[in-house]
Formats: sequence, structure tokens, C-alpha cells
Amino acid sequence: MQSIDNIDKKLKSIAAMLNKIRDDHSWPSEMLLDQAIKQSLNYLEKHLEDLQKTAQSLLSISTTPQESADNVTALFHAWHMDKNPPSVLALCIFLLEAMELKPAPDDENMLLMSAILGQVHNEPAYHNDMHFRKVVAQIIRLIVANNTIYDGTPRALNTKQICTLMTAACIHDLDHDGQGNFVKGVHISGRAEKHSFNTAKPYLIASGCDEKTLNAIHVMLLTTDVSPLDDPANPMMQMKAAYRFHFLGDNTKAHTLNLSCEISALEKDPALTTLCLLLHEADIATSAAMTYDATKFETSLIMEEFKDDKAYPADVINFLDQICQRRFLSDAGVKLFAANMARIYALAQADFEGGNEAYPASPHADFIVPKNISSKNQTIN
Repeated sequence: MQSIDNIDKKLKSIAAMLNKIRDDHSWPSEMLLDQAIKQSLNYLEKHLEDLQKTAQSLLSISTTPQESADNVTALFHAWHMDKNPPSVLALCIFLLEAMELKPAPDDENMLLMSAILGQVHNEPAYHNDMHFRKVVAQIIRLIVANNTIYDGTPRALNTKQICTLMTAACIHDLDHDGQGNFVKGVHISGRAEKHSFNTAKPYLIASGCDEKTLNAIHVMLLTTDVSPLDDPANPMMQMKAAYRFHFLGDNTKAHTLNLSCEISALEKDPALTTLCLLLHEADIATSAAMTYDATKFETSLIMEEFKDDKAYPADVINFLDQICQRRFLSDAGVKLFAANMARIYALAQADFEGGNEAYPASPHADFIVPKNISSKNQTIN
């Protein structure tokens, strides 16, 4: 990656491109785009310096899963408390520099543009710009873990795959309206995911994103759709079936997969299937596999967004059962998150059996207002 001085000119060119495309589209507003560009460009050097000092935990898999979760949870808490937390752009450049990656020009443009789009302010309680930061941060962790595990093998992600995965993370919930895929009680498959992709599409094309990469990103976003819950036919469940088919021996049980046409490419593309799974696991990791305080906070946010309601231990148990199936499939996900998920499930189950009392509203959550006793000292009563 270039120095700050060298990349400044490229970023200004991308900013000009963003403004030109925006003139022909309804999203984002001129004010919000200008705000995102200024936040991304004007503070880039400061944000990178901050990440170098505070975010090394995103690049390490040498600590225990609980120690790592405590460190990253503390980092996320600091971001929530900071009026100027690191931008999505800074996070992307942070990874490229840490891994000493030199993307092809079009891939670099695609990623940088998507990172600025991911910085555009969004209002929903859960699907907001802070969620984008967390998902990008979790993708960084999964990429590092995957490439450490598979170093020297074909399953290590190459530079293009990393740029594609990071791009998908930056735009995966673009312009989310907080409604999910049920509108007035009617399920519309992929409604939010397709909207995010179509919103980002003209920007991706203008940045030089080729058709194959564009199609891959489309599939990746579609497979973050977890609705209807616990339905084997939902896109996330189909994607997991494809991963088990390619990597976990399920191909001995069937010769083909019965995937919906929009994600049928996964049947013959194990590499794309891996990217889809890593994006999904990054999307759920902060809610499912950090600390119990983080899980309670994230669950409160999602319930406030979707149902304008309180969150309960039963909601955590349903989430871990129905969406997560109480496991991570990727080896990177298992390494980073499996033990934490098991611990969180046990704590939620204990709270459920103790009366299933509502968690505090998100502004008063233990994650936001920490207790004197650290989350690492929580025990099951």
C-alpha cells in the first residue's frame, strides 16, 4: 500500500467519482456523502495512527479466544465512546498495510470506494455505520486467522479475494432501512441484501469492478440473508450446505446441491463459498461470540430496531440456535469464536432459567456502562 501522501491523490479522485455518480442516484444525500468523504479522508492519518496503537488485537490469533474477545470488545467499546472513531476506510488500509498487500489498481479502487460508502451515516439502531465498522473488523480477524491456518496452501486467501471480501463487508447493509425482509408481515427474500447490492452497484462498476467480481459480491450479500429463521431453504442455510458439501464431507451423501438459482454458482465454486461463509460469520460474530455483555448489547439493539422492544435471554438463545446453529463452520471461525459462543450460550441459558428478565436498554447496557467486575470474571450461577 502507498504512503498517505501517495494515496491522497487517489482518494480525492475517488471522492470526485463518488460525487459524480451520486448526481444520478437518490442515495446517499449530498450532505451524507460529503460527511462520509470528509470523515474518511481528513482523518485518515490520525485514524491509522490510532489503529496502530489500539487495534493490534485484530491482527493476532496468539491469545486465547476469551482474551482476544475481551481485547476486541474493549476496542469496540472505545469506538462507541469516541466521537471520531476510526473510519471504515482506515480499517481497510490498516489490513492492507499489515498484510503488506498490493492490490491491482481496479481492486484497490473498488475497495477504497466501498470503504467510503460504508462510512455513510445510517440511522437504524443496529444496522448503522458502527455495525459496518464491527463487521469489517471481524473480517480482518477472520482473514488473518484463515491465512495463518492455511499458510502455504491453496485455501489461503489471495489479494484479490481479500479485496473482494473486504468490499462486500463494507457495503453489505448499505442503506438498510431497519425493516429486514419482512414488510407488513410478508417475507420478501433478499429484500434488504438486494437493495444494498443495487445501491452499491453503480459505484462498484465505476471503480473498475469486473463482472465476475460483481457477481461474486452479489452472491456474497445474498447469502447474509438469514430469513426465514431456521428454514433450510434460506440463502444462509443453503450457503452453509454448500460449504459442508465442499469441505466437510457432505459430498459423499449427495452428488449435487439443490441451490436457488441466484446462488447456484456456489455449487461449483468452493472459493466463493468460503468468502460467503466468512462474510456471514463476520456479520454475526460480535453478537454471537465475543463477550456476554457484547451479546446483550447487540441483542438489545436489534430488538429495538426491529420490534421496538426489550431483549431477553430467550432472544439470545433463539439467535444462537436458529441463525448460528450453535457453531461456526470455517476453521478461522472455530479458532476465534467457538469457545466464546459456547460460553455465551451457557450464560444466556442460566439467565433464562433464572427468570428470563429483560436486559437493560442499549444506552444502559453493561457493554456501554461497564460493571466493576470485568466480563472475563462472569461465572455461571
